[in-house]
Amino acid sequence: MSGVRNWAVGSAVAALILASPVVALLAVIVAEMPIDLLMNFMALTLLSLTMISAVGWLALHRPSALSDGEFEFEDAPQPGAPAPAPGPQM
Repeated sequence: MSGVRNWAVGSAVAALILASPVVALLAVIVAEMPIDLLMNFMALTLLSLTMISAVGWLALHRPSALSDGEFEFEDAPQPGAPAPAPGPQM
């Protein structure tokens, strides 16, 4: 190989070595952008889901008024009621 060709190959290899950190940084930035957008979207989605679940739970589990002014949820076990049967033992 001629001297010019050696210098050209050497320069190309040196340019690739020097440019690789820049390419790696750009690849990381491009990979993180959709992750950040997804994280922000999921945070809003989880917050909305939590609020909707809380409102739904309150709407479906209305407390029943007792004679002494306390409240008890309708699906709570009543005093004196038989206990549920235990599940199968493993």
